[in-house]
Amino acid sequence: MAIRIVFGKVTMMVGVVSVAAICFAALMSTDGQHQPAEPLVVDGQDQLGASFAQTSRLMSKGSFSESMSPKDRSRLWGGALRVALSVALMFVALISYLGAPDMSVPLWVEVAPHSRRLSAQLQTPQQHVSENVVDNRDAFSSEEMNRKLAEDEAAVKSRFAEAQRHVERWQVEEAQKDLQEASERSLTACDHAVSQSQVVRTRLLRIEALTRLGQFLEANGRPTDAIGSLRRAVETSAGLAPIGAASDTVAVVARAEVALARALCTVGGEHGKAFDEAGRYLGLALHSVAHARMGQAAREFAPLAAEINAEIAACSYAQGKLATAAEEANAAMSIATVDVPDEQKRSGLVKRITKIQGSVKHDQGLFKDALRLYDESLAASGSLPEDTSASADNEVERLSTLQDIALAMAQDGRIDEGLERLDKVEQKLQAMNDKLLAKSGRQAKKFLAKKDIIDAKLWEEMARISTTRAELLLSRASILDKKLPIKARKAATEAVSMLREGDHKKALANALNTLGNVLSSIGRVTEAEPVYKEALELLSDVFGSDSPVVASLYDNLGMIADSRGDHKEALRLFQFALGIQSRTLGISNPDTAGSLTLIAANLEKHSKLPHAQVVVAATKALESAIKAYPAGHATRVEAEERLTNLMKADLTALLV
Repeated sequence: MAIRIVFGKVTMMVGVVSVAAICFAALMSTDGQHQPAEPLVVDGQDQLGASFAQTSRLMSKGSFSESMSPKDRSRLWGGALRVALSVALMFVALISYLGAPDMSVPLWVEVAPHSRRLSAQLQTPQQHVSENVVDNRDAFSSEEMNRKLAEDEAAVKSRFAEAQRHVERWQVEEAQKDLQEASERSLTACDHAVSQSQVVRTRLLRIEALTRLGQFLEANGRPTDAIGSLRRAVETSAGLAPIGAASDTVAVVARAEVALARALCTVGGEHGKAFDEAGRYLGLALHSVAHARMGQAAREFAPLAAEINAEIAACSYAQGKLATAAEEANAAMSIATVDVPDEQKRSGLVKRITKIQGSVKHDQGLFKDALRLYDESLAASGSLPEDTSASADNEVERLSTLQDIALAMAQDGRIDEGLERLDKVEQKLQAMNDKLLAKSGRQAKKFLAKKDIIDAKLWEEMARISTTRAELLLSRASILDKKLPIKARKAATEAVSMLREGDHKKALANALNTLGNVLSSIGRVTEAEPVYKEALELLSDVFGSDSPVVASLYDNLGMIADSRGDHKEALRLFQFALGIQSRTLGISNPDTAGSLTLIAANLEKHSKLPHAQVVVAATKALESAIKAYPAGHATRVEAEERLTNLMKADLTALLV
């Protein structure tokens, strides 16, 4: 459209200039003298009128007659040619200008060279959504289209409100239907938009509808389904939010980008490429929101800015990047506590950010700090309004935190207390599932039957109960009862069986890893090895082969090789894991310390290397353990004892 507008204007200018040039040439034509053949004004007419008048006079003398002089004949044809050319140019210019399409769409939607969106994704008004829309505008009057548009917008907002009421009542299936209807009706609204403001407004409504549906699906354990809806939302936003766009436009587009990134981080896949894509969307959202906060909308965009930083922290944590996760979580907490004035929004943000901080401390082996942060997250949940805290997805998240507390207690040496807490969480999960079934008009026939589960995230948490119980029983067995691994094996096997139903790759890989640990502990290494390899394959697909999450499986496979006497292969696997961890995590990470400890132990027992090189390996392991763990942690104590024994051996050798 913009090209045709420019062409029309340029052609108009060429026509005007051409008329002026032709008239000037006519005035300057003489019989060999530098005097104009005709006056500048003929009978009060301008130059174009003079050409018409001159031609008329010549033809009145008897045009095309044999008696016409050569001079008159020349003037006749010259004038006619000039008039015809001028009229043709003016006609082309007029058609080009009047034929330009509707200017109701902003110019940046058409060309947008300064937009941060890809120009290839920009769409014309009839292409303002990714779906194929039939343009029926000619079939209705403007008033009829406006009426239909108003009805569409009201219907979409009504579905939004009804979905929220169903969410608060735990009516999950009804809420999903409402959001799907809102999404479909928003597409119709886009088709009825005519003016510039209507096109932009309906596109934003379409984005919001798709985003809400995607967020709902992700929150209820269906992130793969959510990605499709959220991709359409982001595609619909193409060209809508360049730098300097209206604040409501920036906010709607950024929320869609953040929601898509969250779903991608939850699912993973494509050998880690999903995390890269999520990072790009988070970067786009962060950039546009940061620019918006530079103006007068700083506080208005503070909640969204904190949410973006929290999402970056959560995605980094999922990939095992603990340092980045901690940094981004701290940044999010700073924005939430200082710049977010609304208490409800602030409480919701603090709850999530504190949970992420607790998870980071947990993986760092700082169990007491993790327990404190988990408790703070639960306290923040309690400060939310009752209708929000009672929603199904928030309740699942709360019960997930209680599971984390049970595991941290056990790892802090309070195993029995952790198991007791875990039993209570299991009871609450079952009660929640019964409530959801009752709200949907159904009743559970058997606990843990897949067909009796409405919320996929709840199903995953139920399976996680079995995984966590297996880990706690395995820890307790090494201290008290050698028969407990049998119970742990039963729990881990149950978790694996549950998670094979549906799309739960990360949770399934975690359960398989736990089952492998249990099998190894009871000496069934030949059974454990294929279990570890399956977990490795799943995690490689989710995170990529160079992920620190994958590295721990190489350590486990190395221990299997060591147990069957293949110490050289074990050392190779330990070193391979260490290479990934060194590149991605650094020496101060617990996983890195674990691999260095395994390498030092292998060299101490089986290596034919000089004693000094074994001491160097043990020293590196202790250095990493000191940076990664607090004093008294088992891994740190083991590293300290190993180096002490090696140094004693050196001293004994010297004395001898």
